[in-house]
Amino acid sequence: MDVEAVNFEDLYATPIFFTILENKEINKQIDDIIDDVDFNTKEGWSPTHYLSTDFKPDSDCNVIGKYNLTALQEEIDKYLIEYLKIMGYGPVDDWSIDGKNYELESWFSLFKKGNYAHIHSHGSADLSGVYYYKTNSEDGDIFFEPPFPQMKQSKVFYQHSASWDHIPDPGKLMIFPGWLPHGVKTNTTDNDRISLSFNIRL
Repeated sequence: MDVEAVNFEDLYATPIFFTILENKEINKQIDDIIDDVDFNTKEGWSPTHYLSTDFKPDSDCNVIGKYNLTALQEEIDKYLIEYLKIMGYGPVDDWSIDGKNYELESWFSLFKKGNYAHIHSHGSADLSGVYYYKTNSEDGDIFFEPPFPQMKQSKVFYQHSASWDHIPDPGKLMIFPGWLPHGVKTNTTDNDRISLSFNIRL
């Protein structure tokens, strides 16, 4: 039986950006300061991994600014602008590295053997992201959950509601919606994985 032309609209897409950064200066700058970073578990949270901040109001929650990690900052600026252009967000052509139109939080995370991160989202952040500084690519994938959990209730859409994994390759930079549920799988290796996470509020 012939079927007349059918139109579909793929609504509510969830854009996740990722690339491998080739800028060697990024890791060199982090190498110079990483031994000064104080990693601890967060009071009141399950001790699943280690952080460079406790997120209290009086805590320092911008390691990029604190340690002057300019090389990574420039890459985040560059790819943030590209992300916003793709999303059709306002006038960003006149943005510059020195004239930022956003607030930034940033912190280091340390995952030792047996560590993981619960499924969570990043509150009021417009966008969130991560940069993988030290990893063997087998020490805990980041995974994303569908933003519409009701999809699991449908026989038609259940197959589209699975978690989506990303391997933490060295030098990988990711940007994604702050509201998107995500977590980190258990590090089953003897490697200590270190990443730098960030939140952006426009």
